[in-house]
Amino acid sequence: MTVLHDGNVGIGTLAPAALLHVAGNTEIDGNLQVDGNLTINGTTTTIESTTLTVDDKNIELGTVASPSDATADGGGITLKG
Repeated sequence: MTVLHDGNVGIGTLAPAALLHVAGNTEIDGNLQVDGNLTINGTTTTIESTTLTVDDKNIELGTVASPSDATADGGGITLKG
């Protein structure tokens, strides 16, 4: 584990490039495991995976306190090809 002077913390790396940077051996299954709930707040969340598997059968988009046509406008899933 590495803690730099700027506050960046690295696990598995000596040069963390983010506030928390977890680097794992790609030959080992399960580099990062989160038990319990995971909340990610931000404008953009990027997942760079060949396959994304979701065990649940329900995915909610546009979850806001007062859903309306206006909050749903522009929503959906886009497949680029």
